[in-house]
Parts: sequence; C-alpha cells; structure tokens
Amino acid sequence: MTIIEAKPLEEAFDAEIEFEEIDDDDRGLTRSDVTPVVVFLLPGINSSKSWASVFHGFSNSPTARQIITETVSGPSDLDTVDLVFRFRLNAFRRDYVSQITAALDKYKMEHPSLDVALVCHSMGSAIFADIVQDIIEYSDSNPSIEFHHVVFLGSVCKRTHNLNLGKLCKRLVNDVGERDVWPIAAWFVNPLKYDPVGRFGFHRTMVTDRIFPENDHSSCVSDEHLRTWVLPVVEDGIIRNPDFKRGSSPYNFVRFLHAAFWGALVFFGAQQLFQLFT
Repeated sequence: MTIIEAKPLEEAFDAEIEFEEIDDDDRGLTRSDVTPVVVFLLPGINSSKSWASVFHGFSNSPTARQIITETVSGPSDLDTVDLVFRFRLNAFRRDYVSQITAALDKYKMEHPSLDVALVCHSMGSAIFADIVQDIIEYSDSNPSIEFHHVVFLGSVCKRTHNLNLGKLCKRLVNDVGERDVWPIAAWFVNPLKYDPVGRFGFHRTMVTDRIFPENDHSSCVSDEHLRTWVLPVVEDGIIRNPDFKRGSSPYNFVRFLHAAFWGALVFFGAQQLFQLFT
C-alpha cells in the first residue's frame, strides 16, 4: 500500500505499479501487468448507477490496467423504507453474495489469477459490511482471487465492521464528505445499525479516512472524484491523500444532539405508555 500526497487536480496522474513482481518467463512482469482487476460497484439508496460508466471509460484507455466493472444491485432498488425498517435486506444480502461469487467463479475460469476491489456508496457499504464474512469464506477457498482494496463513499457502515473488512482486504479506504448530512441522518434513525462514518470517519485500525471539505452525498460519486481519487486505488492500490487538514469537528455537538433526540424519544414513549395503562 502506498500513501502519497495529492497533486493539483489539473495535473495528470501517473499511476505506478505497486504490486510485487511475479515470475512470468523471466520477463519481469508484475502482477498488475498480467492480472485483471474486477471492480464491484455497490450503489446506495437512489444512487445513480451511471457512475459505473466512469470505470468502463477508464478501462478502455490503452494505458490502463484491464479493469472489469460489475454493478451489484438487489432484487429491486433500495429506498428510504429499507434504510429505516430493513425488512427486505435479507433478500438483498443473499442476492449480493450470489452476484459477487458467481461473477468471480466465471472470471477465474478465464484468468489464472484475479484482483478484486469494491466501491460502495451509502447504504451499499452497510449491506456489504453485513455480507463480508460470506465473502471472506469465499476468498479463503479461492486463493487465486485477492481482494486488495475496498472504497467506501458516503458510508453509513457501523464502525466496528472495520475488523472484518480488514481481514478481507489490504486496506479499507473511507472517503469522508464534510458536507454530507445523510450518514448523520441514518445514525439518528437507527444507531444500532448505522454510524456516520461517511461524515466523521472510522478512526479505527485498518482504515484510511480521507477528508474532502467540498463533498456531499452526491459529489462523492461524481466523475471528478472517482477519476481523481478512487480509480488510482482500484487500479494500482495507490491511496492519494487530499491536501487538507481538518480543524475543529462538530462531532461532539452532533453526539449531544443524538443523545438528546433518543433521550426525548424514550421519555415521551414511556410517558405515553404510562398514560395508556393508568
């Protein structure tokens, strides 16, 4: 894994080969010269799947490593009801595992080895965190397939999932948007299942949090952000850090509001029950 400082966006980015050399008839080819990378894209609620075209366009470049892009979606589109009530998520989880493993079973028949990366937006990150143990078991039984990086964008994933995610891949990259309010909203709705890591970061081991002051829930999947910040991770494992130093954070204030919100909810709920039975 390589972490380098960002260049200005207008400068061209020269992706370097960061994988170990492998023996290929003594020609000195590296793993990334001969091994394609399969990129699974997991959109979130009302998340436009058109951002997959960024990866398709990049893979058509004559100088790019071979990138195979697959978009993973459930039996229907995710919506806000799924975020709140989660009734249908078991079906989504089964579908995601089936799609990912079936695609990899197909590609491993065509290639002696595969690298795999995942890019998850919003609710897609939470669903992937729920199925990561199934993917770890698949990975353990298929040593020719290497999961190298997972990228979260606008994530609502629980912070404690960092441990399983760290077992699966070389590094979890979590892009934080300073203008993204939706991870906070998900945390308020269901603090047992979501954390605002897409707004405040994981701040835990095996995760690289990158802070983007201008990003909100939509701009983190914009063409500019994906090309400049996500594609170097996917193609060559190069993690570029934005030239930004965070100052004071409103996290403690938001935590106070969160505690007050749920405290008031519990108080008024208990009051209503007391009136009902007296």
